[in-house]
Amino acid sequence: MSTSTKTSSTPIPKPSVTPASSTTKRKDVVFTNKERLNQTQLKNVTDGEAEFESELLTLYKEDLESSIIKLEKALLTQNTKDSIHYSHDIKGSSGNIGADYIREIARTMEETCKLGRLDEAVLYLEQLKEEAKQIYSIIDSHLNK
Repeated sequence: MSTSTKTSSTPIPKPSVTPASSTTKRKDVVFTNKERLNQTQLKNVTDGEAEFESELLTLYKEDLESSIIKLEKALLTQNTKDSIHYSHDIKGSSGNIGADYIREIARTMEETCKLGRLDEAVLYLEQLKEEAKQIYSIIDSHLNK
């Protein structure tokens, strides 16, 4: 039996910070709010149950905020183990709810940390924070429907 690893079709460009907006341009890739939160993935995970979806998104927001703070501390103190751990957590929880672009940034950070290049990984931190602001806003709008 052969197993394959799913790779993303969305390339992560070199770190850059762009203004927060409903559409973010990065090189030749454009991300809209709809693409930032994959509704199909979210519905699959929650079986379309609105109450569970609200709880999951609320917990995700809280967890993401906390994990970003911990990841930043780990990177700035050059703690490879914790940097890998928190970037992995962000990747997993983001993929679970369909926050695909945050998942890809976290994946790139995790891989960079595994290579011991924490100075490079920290360059993605601002991009991660900017995307987190976008997803917080999208989640808030989603919760207030």
